[in-house]
Amino acid sequence: MPFPFSLIDSFDIETPGDPASDPVPDLTAAISDWLAKQRAKAVWQTARGISFKAGLFRTVTGWNILCPVGSGEIEISRHETVIRVTYRLRFSELLIVATAGVAVVVGFPVLTSAIGAAGAFAIFVVGWLWLFGMNYLLAKKRIPRALRGLRGKQPAGRSRSHLDRDRDGSGTGRVRRRLPRPARFSSPISPCSRHRPGLRSRASPAGRGPRRFRPPVR
Repeated sequence: MPFPFSLIDSFDIETPGDPASDPVPDLTAAISDWLAKQRAKAVWQTARGISFKAGLFRTVTGWNILCPVGSGEIEISRHETVIRVTYRLRFSELLIVATAGVAVVVGFPVLTSAIGAAGAFAIFVVGWLWLFGMNYLLAKKRIPRALRGLRGKQPAGRSRSHLDRDRDGSGTGRVRRRLPRPARFSSPISPCSRHRPGLRSRASPAGRGPRRFRPPVR
């Protein structure tokens, strides 16, 4: 069902490069990782894409991007050099909570005869549009933008290459190779020198153990 119960939309991502390579699995894994970072209640893959459950009643802040969305599906398909992402978001939980909350706030002045029916209806409409409509618009704008930003990201849990791309923002595509860390060398310390700070260890010949230190005879 359309507004205010759900939102269905799609967008395309151009994928220039090798036609034989399939970026759909990497994008699917990146979206699953993103949903998990947003603390969705449940995330599972289906034959067409990804399904998830979120909602208001979670241990997250009110600015969480999935707060207005009760559940949804994200379908990913490829058409030659274009990836189409189709998403369906449901707002049933937010609709019930917003409508009930505004009705309670407006109903009390009506019962006490503080305002008339026309005033109560106007307050109800304004409050409902603010509480539900603003959250709906924020989700409509933020979620597609976040999904577009996942294109080309490395999915979590996969090993990175030993080559790191240059991130200086120049767009030159230069490659920076990781250099191995230098080995740490520790000088041998004789057990005697640990207890006798006045004595220093001597380098022992190759193949032999450390020399013993004897106290000087007086």
